[in-house]
Amino acid sequence: IEQGLREIPGIYRVAIRRVWPGTLRISIVESEGMAEWLPNDRDGLPAGEQWLNLPPGSAISFIPKLSGPSAKRSTILDVYLEGMDKLWPLGLEISAVDLSHSGDWTFKIRSAQLEQFEFMLIVGRHEPLAKLADFADVYQIDLSQRSSSIASIDLRYPSGLAVRWNSVTSKLS
Repeated sequence: IEQGLREIPGIYRVAIRRVWPGTLRISIVESEGMAEWLPNDRDGLPAGEQWLNLPPGSAISFIPKLSGPSAKRSTILDVYLEGMDKLWPLGLEISAVDLSHSGDWTFKIRSAQLEQFEFMLIVGRHEPLAKLADFADVYQIDLSQRSSSIASIDLRYPSGLAVRWNSVTSKLS
């Protein structure tokens, strides 16, 4: 019963307790958001539409897309949730997370405010949450004033990052 209830979209957590002698007490915590899960397994078989329930308190205004190997689904979801905690105070949201078969992390970042922009954040293979924290520091110090001009940011360097600006901005410079 518990497993069947967990698979229903919109249910985040289920607990079933037996109350002696013949009663079951079912406790359900509803999800406040959904994420689209796009498995990219190597078998190449098409996977149907899949959804992940996000925990209560996930204040998002869109449906994020999470992709990667099926065996890493919970890791990808955890990185997404912790990454959102780091970026939300800066007015940023993660709209997509991709973990490649080689272990490379890529995030699509968007504005959570009225001014709409979106850019890619290329993190690489190691410590995606630490690199997101480093990005948050640099963004807060310098990049936030020019965020709508960013096309992508590459964090794969050991002691720095590279910013690719939108082509419209580079023509004006």
